[in-house]
Amino acid sequence: MSRLKRLTDELKRRRVFRVAVVYAAVAFVVWQVAEIAVPGLNLPNIVLTTVILLTILGLPVALALAWAFDITPEGVKRTEPDAEAVEGPAVPSVDVAAERKSIVVLPFDNMSPDPQDAYLSDGLTEEIITGLSCCGPLRVISRNSATALKGTQKDTRTIARELDVQYVLEGSVRKAGNDLRITAQLIDGRTDEHLWSERYSGTLDDVFEMQERLSCSIVDALMLKLSPEEERRLTERQIDNVQAYDCYLRARQETWLFTKEALDRARQHLQNGLDLIGENALLLAGMGYVYSQYANIGVEHEEYIEKAEEYGRKALELDPESPEAHLVLGFTHQAFRGDPKTSFYHMKRALARRPDDPHTLLWLLVGHSI
Repeated sequence: MSRLKRLTDELKRRRVFRVAVVYAAVAFVVWQVAEIAVPGLNLPNIVLTTVILLTILGLPVALALAWAFDITPEGVKRTEPDAEAVEGPAVPSVDVAAERKSIVVLPFDNMSPDPQDAYLSDGLTEEIITGLSCCGPLRVISRNSATALKGTQKDTRTIARELDVQYVLEGSVRKAGNDLRITAQLIDGRTDEHLWSERYSGTLDDVFEMQERLSCSIVDALMLKLSPEEERRLTERQIDNVQAYDCYLRARQETWLFTKEALDRARQHLQNGLDLIGENALLLAGMGYVYSQYANIGVEHEEYIEKAEEYGRKALELDPESPEAHLVLGFTHQAFRGDPKTSFYHMKRALARRPDDPHTLLWLLVGHSI
């Protein structure tokens, strides 16, 4: 085996390429947020320049940490050298990475007459990514990396090659009144061959069933063998009420605008959802995240930090494994409390349910590189 091939295999084994892709996607989002927030908060342009410079300088640190350490269920551990790479294989080696199938879920197009309905197509994209991410035999590109391709003119083969994936899922969502139609197609990124396509029609009341059928169809098309736990998580519903779920999706869309007015609207959407179904872990965690972002932009700083933590704890009382709640508490302890140990505990718990979540990975990286 050539030295270059051994180095490439070792970089894959240590997941350095994966960290690079996730870091690039997160940096892209950070730049977008900074570009909106700096003029909105009347900050000098040097702030934006500093943010961009810090994210660029942070890339070598992230890659070095990815090479040296790995996140395991027992915590962060130093990555041991591959014995076979050092001593040479005694038997013909098997490329395990090649055996594990991989996919990128491109942002679903919003084909609805109302452009404001994009929250629904974005929400569906994230739900599919989240569901497929729990499938052990499948490597799923993170939502932020996929979002960076929204509206791209790149062809399927180029996308698959750049992201190092075998399969590409693309689709669209059309909402007209209460009617809903979802189309999806699975493409082999190496040959550009359409492997499977389907159209689902119904009403908004059928959205959960349509999401489940779509995710299960992808698993079947890829011939993945899932454990009972993976099958359960693939079709897991954190909210059963369609109207409350709609409130959550609208709130999530507003939160990413990163302004006080948008956060006000997000908080109202979440409160509407809570009024409909009562306390729910996902809605409570969403409320906690909104308050953490209020504090992040300097609104009622201390009071809203406490509210964020209060909502995060309430969410954990209902669902001790809620990745959204653990992210909220991990974020507040890292960003505001100066408590990296507690932050790491919550981030690790969040990653146990969402291994590829870029926000969790970002704050975990930040907390252990300063």
